[in-house]
Amino acid sequence: DKFAPWEPTKGQEYAHQKRCERANFHLRPPTRWCSSNAASTGSTGSNSSSENEPVAVIFPEGKLIFCGIPKVSTSEWFKFLRFTAGATDYLSMAHYKPDFNRLRLDGMRPETQKELWDSRTWTRAVFIRDPAQRLLSAYLDKIAGGGNNVSFAEFVDVIANPEITGHSSGMKTGPIQTGLSWFTDPHWRPQAWSCNMSEDLPHIDYVGTLDRSAFHTKNLLERVGLWDSYGKHYRVYNGSHSSTNPHGIHPPALHESRIGFMQDGSTGKSGHHRNAQQKIDRYYSPELMEKVRQLYSMDFALWDAVQQSDGAVRGVDIAGKLKKECGAGEMAKETEVII
Repeated sequence: DKFAPWEPTKGQEYAHQKRCERANFHLRPPTRWCSSNAASTGSTGSNSSSENEPVAVIFPEGKLIFCGIPKVSTSEWFKFLRFTAGATDYLSMAHYKPDFNRLRLDGMRPETQKELWDSRTWTRAVFIRDPAQRLLSAYLDKIAGGGNNVSFAEFVDVIANPEITGHSSGMKTGPIQTGLSWFTDPHWRPQAWSCNMSEDLPHIDYVGTLDRSAFHTKNLLERVGLWDSYGKHYRVYNGSHSSTNPHGIHPPALHESRIGFMQDGSTGKSGHHRNAQQKIDRYYSPELMEKVRQLYSMDFALWDAVQQSDGAVRGVDIAGKLKKECGAGEMAKETEVII
């Protein structure tokens, strides 16, 4: 079974770990957007099985590889994956579910990862979010929500610290790493450093955005043939739903359902979008916004390029906005020269 979980020998596991450590030696990945001579490894920016890391999963029926970035409704996509696999408790937390883990790209043999990631018959997709909104969401959820008496401005100061190997104490949720690096908590690690975008954005076939999630989700699923079979039949509770067991939530009855994956609040998490601008106005001063724009310059560059792409969703078209030589025409010329 090509998609069977990888069960390495002790020697293979050790060698693979050492390769990952060498790959992670550079604390800040290069942001060059494309590289004609970079060998593909099938990497998506994560060498960890942590539930919070960027995780790439496969939808075999649609030949879709979805690379999920924390704080960009990734958990909803993982629930949808289990829905397509026939799970009756698909609304439950997907992490650690056996049927979910079997479809994680990072759990497959390295040669299988590379084959799928490089295949022209598979579609690679990622969704991104307004960087300022995502950082604030991470703070409210993981820092303020964790009971830490730390203001948003103080939190930004911690991650803006140039001493990227240090740690800030005084957090009830535990110390966090200062500065931005490959090892920064993935909830506020730059999106551009995930899914190999900062180094090979043209390799991504579809770049959707959270602010247009209803349109982009349906459009993507229609392209890979998963909308009519699964997307339009997806059901969540119409309104809030509480459960004492997040690992055992069953789907709602039709009369209490919203239907259509990511359509008009169908995730059941409309709070991700509600009052976004009001929150920005409340927590960001002009000076703090400028500081965050400089700190996350690679993410704002990516976000701005997507917003200016006139509806284009191909990574190669967006990369061309960021760097001329990464555009479709220039990349084709390089390919001709190499051939």
